[in-house]
Amino acid sequence: MMELALPAGSLQAALQAFKEGADAVYLGMKRFSARKGAANFSFDELAALRRIADAEDRKIYVTVNTIIGDEELPEVISTLRQVAFIGTEGLIVQDLGVARIVRNLFPSIPLHGSTQLAVHTAEGVRAMREAGFSRVVLSRELTLEEIRHIRVACPDIELKVFIHGALCYGFSGLCMASKLLCDRSANCGACAQICRTWFTLEPSPISPTSPRPADRNLRDAWFFSMSDLCAGPVVRELNQMGIDSVKIEGRMKSPAYVAAATRYYRAILDGTATEAEENRLREELMTVFGRTATAGWLAGYGRDVQERPGQPVQRQTGSLGSVEYPGHIGVAAATVNAVLNTGNRTYLQIRTHRPLAVRDGLMFLFPGETAPMEAAKFSLSSMFDRQGAALTHVEAERQIAILIPVEAADHCRELRAGDMLYRISAHDQSVALIHDENLPRRKRDIDLQIEIRPDALTLTTSWSADYLPPRTISRTYKITATQAQKPQPLSENLRKVFGASDTSLFALGSLTVENHTGLENGQVFLPLSGLKEIRRDWYGLLDDTLYQWFDSIVDDPDEYQQFLSTLPVAAKTAETKLPWRSAIISPMKDALPWVDIPYVANTLAKTTIKTSGDLYGLLPEADGTFYAPLSPVMFDELAYLGALDNLVDELTSRKMISDVMFGLNNIAQLRWARRHPQVRAFCDVYLYLGNGQAAMQLLELLPTLEGGYYWLERHDWPSLKGWPFVPTAVEKKFVPPLFISRSCFRHDSLGLSCDGCPRTGSWDMSQHGKLYKVRVNHCVTTVSKVQ
Repeated sequence: MMELALPAGSLQAALQAFKEGADAVYLGMKRFSARKGAANFSFDELAALRRIADAEDRKIYVTVNTIIGDEELPEVISTLRQVAFIGTEGLIVQDLGVARIVRNLFPSIPLHGSTQLAVHTAEGVRAMREAGFSRVVLSRELTLEEIRHIRVACPDIELKVFIHGALCYGFSGLCMASKLLCDRSANCGACAQICRTWFTLEPSPISPTSPRPADRNLRDAWFFSMSDLCAGPVVRELNQMGIDSVKIEGRMKSPAYVAAATRYYRAILDGTATEAEENRLREELMTVFGRTATAGWLAGYGRDVQERPGQPVQRQTGSLGSVEYPGHIGVAAATVNAVLNTGNRTYLQIRTHRPLAVRDGLMFLFPGETAPMEAAKFSLSSMFDRQGAALTHVEAERQIAILIPVEAADHCRELRAGDMLYRISAHDQSVALIHDENLPRRKRDIDLQIEIRPDALTLTTSWSADYLPPRTISRTYKITATQAQKPQPLSENLRKVFGASDTSLFALGSLTVENHTGLENGQVFLPLSGLKEIRRDWYGLLDDTLYQWFDSIVDDPDEYQQFLSTLPVAAKTAETKLPWRSAIISPMKDALPWVDIPYVANTLAKTTIKTSGDLYGLLPEADGTFYAPLSPVMFDELAYLGALDNLVDELTSRKMISDVMFGLNNIAQLRWARRHPQVRAFCDVYLYLGNGQAAMQLLELLPTLEGGYYWLERHDWPSLKGWPFVPTAVEKKFVPPLFISRSCFRHDSLGLSCDGCPRTGSWDMSQHGKLYKVRVNHCVTTVSKVQ
């Protein structure tokens, strides 16, 4: 059975998930989580949840899924020590440097690749396996057929698929909008959700009197807001194709949301509910929180036929966007028939589509003054039948009247017959809190050696596991051993005393007793009060040693330095100095940070005069070297890598292969470069080098790597301690796209049909006086800031 993993933004959310039948939860610690705004977990909360998970045979996944700077690595190691001690079934990682640290210092922790790594191809999954990952969370932009292709191609690694929750407009991990516009990096867990703000569609500069073509009558709208994914209908297909785990989004959402999501998807996977019951559970979930729902790329993208993975499709499905309104909309509850004003009171005559009850939360939309559409939200306080009798609840398909509170009454002027009323909360949706105070914590067994002398007891334990500080702890206590008046089970007595570790994080494992008193074991008497005092001090010493290890700031201890500068013999130290990144923008009219490899390969193959001049106009050039930055997304991987192979063949035949450097922007491209040792390759801006360990990891995967660009979201310079090469800074002049999206702007945002579509187009947008350019090429959208 496929695993069902729920989000746990708090301990209460995790407890609700387990209560309702989740197989696993994923959560973040107080730092280095992609959901910085969630409550997240303290060490003690994680230890308490671990004990519950162990008792109920559930799993816990911990996220350290942000990009890390060199200066943060010591604190990351401190966090990893805590996670390793408690234990996790997987650490979800974005930063390849963190992955290297885990692999070298904490081998007991399984590595899982975050969706932030933008792994969306079979070669990407294979590269992750080679980097030491046991599971990959695939990108959210994949169709069922593409996932099936990856599953068949990569049978020896676990795959996890996103099935419910918020969809980002930009590719996860590649979105720059929040950082560029608000100085809040989504790759550091501080996304400002620019895609949930509204933009203005500007008139065409060619025909200034009219906006660009759009089926919807929209000028101001949330053009980049995506609908929420709700993939209930296809979860069974994922299970049948052998997907290992499915994931629900929502670490920022309430425990009630987590409970409702667990119930709905648990019923689907178990097959225990009728269709009507599944629909009821889905409505409960969408009422707690839900934007306009879609099956996303899983089932809402393209035709219901098998497509070649990555190929553009003639889409027959609706929009994946929520252009008209970006927020929680719940479920459609009733249609407005009329607005009635009686005295100083306002009533709505409505026809219900779903049951309603007093204290349900309702909402309607109206044209706003500060936004294209605004929401009037209110609690249903009173409703009446046609005879005026008060009602507390009502079934679907009933004609009733409801009283509108004063704060929402003014907005009723905008309502018209046929407008929709939405239920955004239910009177009974709150969940009872599960008692979570003073929960017992998970303990680690330690082996104890007790040496007994006539006047002292020496306790010793040696730690060598990666979740404990590597040391031997020993302490001698004064206590008098006397001859017992009757035979004593010495080892059994000591086990009973030291087996009661109370609130300590340790429990007694194996016990070895060495008796040097001169008495037989059965003759040794040790006072119980003295043993209990020794026990309290001993476990206190162990806990103090452990917490000091957790809290110590790692600087240059041997355990850290031992692998900082260790590279495989085959790897070399890269010394190539790259040009300013803004100097190697595509020379094509789109001016994107990467080049169109298929176009370059096809064009070059058609030229008859084979000189280096053929590359001008196709590839950017700086200081006598041509550069070929690769696309960070390549849905048709087979065709894309085939074009790359053709380009390499052309360059080799012309003896120009050494004149070109290829920029790698996705982990999948490392494997391609390794298959072509004659190719010069560098780490480009979307393979984030935030720390020296990430650079070491990439060199281990591609020993011929010739340097790379420092993480483009950071403009301060790293210390370079532990770096195998000096990275090249990305200057502020270089401005990457805000979004790289598989959501086609023509179809999903403007409502244009795929019939006769050229698969390309460009539009102008504005927001707060700033201009943006939207481009669609082969159904992939990029949004860039106009300089």
